[in-house]
Amino acid sequence: SKPVQGSYLVYSGVDLGERPFSLTMDGNNFIYHPWTKKMIIGSTTINCSHLLPDEKGLQTIDQNLRELFPEWSWPAFSEGQILTGLREKAQGRRPYLEIHENAVLSGGYYKNGYSLGPYLAEKAISLFSQTKLIGK
Repeated sequence: SKPVQGSYLVYSGVDLGERPFSLTMDGNNFIYHPWTKKMIIGSTTINCSHLLPDEKGLQTIDQNLRELFPEWSWPAFSEGQILTGLREKAQGRRPYLEIHENAVLSGGYYKNGYSLGPYLAEKAISLFSQTKLIGK
């Protein structure tokens, strides 16, 4: 993996229901955390000017999402907080599932949220069928 600089937009106090979700569209991410009532929009990567956020890029991502989901109650763009920071960009970023003694460990770098569930289900079936954890 390698660290890359990027910017993202955070809206606070948003209620889109009780279930968390994430969407990826054209390489851009939209994440909703119901426990904090936050929407996170981003995925801009900056090759230079590491302290300056890509405000225009975030506005474009924000506008595209507003057009896709007009039924949501969107805060004004100016109400969002633009943050910059480092994130890990890993090769493959594939999730993992491992068994160590009586513990099951799961994790991995986020890439495609929709691939995590099927991967973990397939891996769990394979691992559990090879161990004595089934039935405990």
